[in-house]
Amino acid sequence: MGSAKFKKLVDAYKWDEAMEVCVAQCEKKADILDFNFDSDLIDGQSAMSKFMRLCVTEPTVAKLPFMIDSSKWPVVEEGLKCVQGKCIVNSISLKVGEEEFLRQAKLCMRYGAAVVIMAFDEKGQAATFEDKVRICQRSYRCLRENIDFPPEDIIFDCNVLTIATGLPEHNSYGIDFINAVAEIKRTCPCVSFSGGLSGLPRYEDIEPKTRALAEEVILNKSADGNHVERFLEYAEQVKKPPAPAPAGPVLKIEKSTAEQQSAFLRSLKET
Repeated sequence: MGSAKFKKLVDAYKWDEAMEVCVAQCEKKADILDFNFDSDLIDGQSAMSKFMRLCVTEPTVAKLPFMIDSSKWPVVEEGLKCVQGKCIVNSISLKVGEEEFLRQAKLCMRYGAAVVIMAFDEKGQAATFEDKVRICQRSYRCLRENIDFPPEDIIFDCNVLTIATGLPEHNSYGIDFINAVAEIKRTCPCVSFSGGLSGLPRYEDIEPKTRALAEEVILNKSADGNHVERFLEYAEQVKKPPAPAPAGPVLKIEKSTAEQQSAFLRSLKET
């Protein structure tokens, strides 16, 4: 539940109101409920335990799969202890080293949870096609060969990074993500994928000119090679406020003299 409203309620320990947000998400046909209690204002581990126990007692909420979302492993493990059925852990990675990575994966497997695995290792986040593929393939081999982790419970997050920043080294991030997913899917059977693509409009709903420019940037390909500059120029044009409408003719009102006013009044009397 990543909404600002939910976070505000949790930070204020308003559990009943926070539960209402969950119920509302269920009524809106949510597929998964993502719970994150990483906050400087609360004890995330305690909050995860309390709220997960509340969730499993609410029939509308309990029927959906939960995503236990935290950057702190003790918080994740607390959530795993409290939920019923199969959930998804978000996330683990080789950033902590193979030994700790496998320990966390074993606990996820013990609780029957699927895992989101970030394309991240001891050297940092994967940005290029080669690094995404290398790290995900290594993660897959570690899980399959060492602990026989079910491949259908592996969800790779290959890092959707920002493109069209003006820096040339960022231009291939979009197509690298697409190609990496294809290669990992080919070499790591039965896995699934996740990506930070929330909030994107439907393809058909994008204005044709915008869509064409965006495609060039995402695929990092155009006839003249100037697609990023062209996209940034277009973005600046779109951001500009519309030009004000041209002013209409200005009517100039001249003051009349006392004699003119008297003459006007006499003409009214005569009529």
